[in-house]
Amino acid sequence: MANFLNKISSNVPHSLERNGFSGYAVDKAERYAAAAGFGFIKGYYRERAAIKGVPADLLAGAGLVGAAMILEVFAKGRSNLAPHLNAVGDAGMMSYLGSMGAAMGAKRSGRQVYVLNAGAAKPAALPAGMTAVGALPQAVSGAYLSADEIARFSASR
Repeated sequence: MANFLNKISSNVPHSLERNGFSGYAVDKAERYAAAAGFGFIKGYYRERAAIKGVPADLLAGAGLVGAAMILEVFAKGRSNLAPHLNAVGDAGMMSYLGSMGAAMGAKRSGRQVYVLNAGAAKPAALPAGMTAVGALPQAVSGAYLSADEIARFSASR
């Protein structure tokens, strides 16, 4: 398999070309684990997962990708740490952009959400076009959707 990969090295991912299959597997594991970690942080800490109003996933992602770029420049492309920083930074950026895209899509679809304060009673009648009722605190990078809300929003219109 190594001979085959050497022949097509221009078409394989950078991490596979540089470190073989185990490097590729480590790269993917870092990205997926970091994405899950950023999602956990957003879900657990919600609006507290921000520093001076900047979401933690955006801040960490941009910082780590920037650090990886600087490290690669100073190490002249020979850094062993930069690919790992880049993988985790990419996961942070993708976490932020995924949340932002979901919020933009929900807003663009025209769905309106009627938000109650926690413990408040449901009104007798909802205004026309309202699709959800409940206490939905603002998430760090956009709308936070529960499994029930996703199911309701996914229903045919």
